[in-house]
Amino acid sequence: MIYCIRHGETDWNRTMRIQGASNIPLNSLGRQQAVAVAEIVSLNDCEHLYKPVSVPRPGNTLK
Repeated sequence: MIYCIRHGETDWNRTMRIQGASNIPLNSLGRQQAVAVAEIVSLNDCEHLYKPVSVPRPGNTLK
């Protein structure tokens, strides 16, 4: 099974600004979303997690 998970929320997401490759950090809600996703992922047998290397937001969500 393949799960597609988007990075957590940033302040730019909240104001509908396009981020592209800008290095906008996760806000407090985005960090809470990342924790919630981690709990869901840990309940499933995920063998591999992949993320793009060009922006840190997805990696911060994975941490």
